[in-house]
Amino acid sequence: MKKYPDASGGYAHLTGIYLVMNEYDRVIETGTLVLASSDDSFARRNLAIAYYQKADYQKSIHMTSLVVEKYSSFLSDKDLILVNALSYGEI
Repeated sequence: MKKYPDASGGYAHLTGIYLVMNEYDRVIETGTLVLASSDDSFARRNLAIAYYQKADYQKSIHMTSLVVEKYSSFLSDKDLILVNALSYGEI
């Protein structure tokens, strides 16, 4: 992000790659940097899942709520909705 600050979309997609690789700390680090410069729904979605995997259920619920409020198309994202339900079950 430091070298290419205007490429936040690419970095947001990088969070998806890290998610598939189970690199949850890297998802959180990169996603947080993306959100500091833009409101990216994909980064928020991946952060919600990474926070769930790291057992930070409050942050997972918060990220899921923000995504669904702003981008109703994510209501059909089964992974996101499942993570949200499981997070509520953990708190």
